[in-house]
Amino acid sequence: MNNTAIQRYGGLNETTGEQYIIKFHHTAPGSGSGTKNSGEVGAKICSEPCDVGTGPHVHIEFARVNNDGSLTWLEAPLFFCGG
Repeated sequence: MNNTAIQRYGGLNETTGEQYIIKFHHTAPGSGSGTKNSGEVGAKICSEPCDVGTGPHVHIEFARVNNDGSLTWLEAPLFFCGG
């Protein structure tokens, strides 16, 4: 049984109209679904062992959805980690 999953969510910048997608890798299967608002849990981190030789952890991928449906991958820390 695989104890990791990828949770995917789409979002819209209501000011600019830009669309985005965020992916959470190494999450517990079934731990995220439906519509989420800012501040809500998007998924739970997988339980031990996540992958061979690693402990519980999560990776985040973040992209802008272009007009043609392609993705432009962005550096998540630039958007989510304030300085």
